[in-house]
Amino acid sequence: MSRGFTAAPDALEAKSGFFEVFGTEKSSTERVAASLGKPFAVEDPGSSLKRFPCCYALHRAIDGVLDLRAKYGLTADNIDSVLVTVAPGCMKPLIYPRPKSGLEGKFSMEYTLAAGILDGKFGFGTFTDEAVQRQEINALYPKVKAVEDPRFRREIQWAKPRARVAGIR
Repeated sequence: MSRGFTAAPDALEAKSGFFEVFGTEKSSTERVAASLGKPFAVEDPGSSLKRFPCCYALHRAIDGVLDLRAKYGLTADNIDSVLVTVAPGCMKPLIYPRPKSGLEGKFSMEYTLAAGILDGKFGFGTFTDEAVQRQEINALYPKVKAVEDPRFRREIQWAKPRARVAGIR
């Protein structure tokens, strides 16, 4: 951890790391390394901000669970289950179905759905070790599920996920 930021030390080259998730068989780590800083993307084209402090593959699901919570009053007590379907490949970077730390929570669809239902908001506090390890979160895991749907076209893999909520009371 440096200046409050955390990341896995092998985030680029690890199994399910950046290169595997966003690269292709034609990708070359050597070419990437040789081009570093020529220019740095933070300089050109410049920085942009993510809306939520977690993996971008979770952002559409977060929007969805917040919308459903606002529209139908979703709470942990009034749902039987939530099923989110996404395009093939969307779950690839989401490698922690039962995260143990805040960092792992940033890459967990199940945690993100549970936190959205329970809290109704997302911020830096959502992705702390304490938040991820709450008993209320663990109690929601059996009610939330995410699956890839091969009927979604690969070209639109980051398109909005679909959600089905069963048994709103």
